[in-house]
Amino acid sequence: MFKSKINIIIPCAGKGTRLNLPYAKEIHRINRDTSLIDLSLNLCVNDKDIISEIIIVTDPSKKDLINYLNKWKKNFNIKICFFNHNFHEWAGSIMSAKNYFSQKNVVLLPDSLITQYKNQSTLRSMNVNLDKNDVCFALKKEKNKNKLLSVGALNVKNDKINNFCDKPEKKYNEYNCYWTSFGFKKKMGFKLLKFMTDSIKRKKVNILSQKFTTSFFYVKNYTDLGTWKSINSYRTKTKKNKE
Repeated sequence: MFKSKINIIIPCAGKGTRLNLPYAKEIHRINRDTSLIDLSLNLCVNDKDIISEIIIVTDPSKKDLINYLNKWKKNFNIKICFFNHNFHEWAGSIMSAKNYFSQKNVVLLPDSLITQYKNQSTLRSMNVNLDKNDVCFALKKEKNKNKLLSVGALNVKNDKINNFCDKPEKKYNEYNCYWTSFGFKKKMGFKLLKFMTDSIKRKKVNILSQKFTTSFFYVKNYTDLGTWKSINSYRTKTKKNKE
């Protein structure tokens, strides 16, 4: 029995410059029945009993996305929150949702696909971990330096998170995984996101100096579908699997 439910926060305020679409990238279809944001919402379907609200952080100009989300309102309690321009980048999108923070919150990205291990639920694992910790990361192990240069990289050793850097420009060999999703308790939300914002701005950060307790677990795979190359690769792979 879970002590409380979670809120899901999905940051959708970006302009999608990598895809350069004339509409919100989140509603771009990767197949006949599925748009990008559906991947994250589909992840929530089997665990909707532990979800209180889903918060979509976006921009007022993205009316096409807001209208698209109407189809999901029969499944979830969806709230729309607008990006606060006093904040910065993706971490700022999440900070913009501060009035919607619940006791436990989980961040999912809108253009990605998390593949779970068999019999493991990412959201239920988050919920359990946040009962005992302030922050929890869902991690993917990684050795490829090109990948580590473009993600939120972490160093894990001896079952402990030792370092964090958003898109490390150097010393990438010090990192061995990256986050695919993360969760936080309400009381530590702003502290964690301020820490992440500092890293985005290339300020030196030390996760060991932060006064929050952290935990983590691994996911099987993670696909970033924010580029045409990755979308086309996903379509090809999906087509082959169906054949």
